[in-house]
Amino acid sequence: MSKLKYERKNIKKWAKEHYHGLENCLMATFNRDFTDIDEAGIRLDVSQSIKHGFTKMLIVTDCGTTIPECKRMIEIIVDEAKGRIFSSLWLGFDNLKIQLEMLRFGEDIGIDSVLMHYPESEDFECEEDIFEYTKKISDATDLAIDLYGSHKYNFERFHPSTFSAKLIARMAKFENVAGYKEGVIDFGHLAEVFEYCGKDLLPMVPADLFFPIFVTKYGMQWAGGCPYEFYQDTENRQMVKYFQTLQDGRFEEAMETYWKLLPIRFFIGAQTLKQVELGTYNYNQWKYAQWLTGGAGGHVRMPSMKLYEHDKEGIKNMMRASGVNVRDNKYPY
Repeated sequence: MSKLKYERKNIKKWAKEHYHGLENCLMATFNRDFTDIDEAGIRLDVSQSIKHGFTKMLIVTDCGTTIPECKRMIEIIVDEAKGRIFSSLWLGFDNLKIQLEMLRFGEDIGIDSVLMHYPESEDFECEEDIFEYTKKISDATDLAIDLYGSHKYNFERFHPSTFSAKLIARMAKFENVAGYKEGVIDFGHLAEVFEYCGKDLLPMVPADLFFPIFVTKYGMQWAGGCPYEFYQDTENRQMVKYFQTLQDGRFEEAMETYWKLLPIRFFIGAQTLKQVELGTYNYNQWKYAQWLTGGAGGHVRMPSMKLYEHDKEGIKNMMRASGVNVRDNKYPY
């Protein structure tokens, strides 16, 4: 018996009703010697995601977990969520075979959606290859799929934007495509996506500086996956409030929060700009920010970017300057 909350033919309608609010990122938590995942830590992070007021969690899959560990992690997350928060699996695996395996597993376990990924094991020679690969994924699952247009896939050889909005519009027609995550991070590109296919999927961008325009002018109803714990704590859920007040039409109130968040926005922007040029992120910084607001923390497996003392001081100080309540005790990792 299917554990999915929808029928394939109704996915777009279901997403329109349920894709609201902010989606954070959930990375694997490991034990101290990295020999296994830490179930208690993963459950804590799910619980914290709910306390933060997030509506969806993106399960990040490039933190060093093996496939069996990743499956156990998904089981733990779905079990702990118990329908209180949606879960999405990033298909960040090395080849089509593993992606198909994880799609079947996700359906059986009952995750709610998947985020598209194009592995480097594939030889994409033209945009039609991208279209056909996406169709293979779509045809293989009844899960809701969120497309991901990103510079990371080196598709700039096909279009100067790095991922053609018109190609996204073609793929948006697939029956089980529900949403779109903007990874190109360009105002003009995201506007194109809304104009070309906003009726066929739900576009969004994780970066909050886009929110005042795209929530108010284009009706963007969700955003993520992003480590929004940098911007708020469980008592002062100011990032969630900022997004909601924009949706409610309380623009002036929302902009007060926007400017309050300026210190951490600048800090994260400067850090992320350096990282995305390398095609990855510093998940250890993300885990630290989650720990500062009550999460499990810890490090992901190597190879990974380092978390230095100056990083920790900068993150903590900018979060405080933005009104976030953070832990004062020493980071135990």
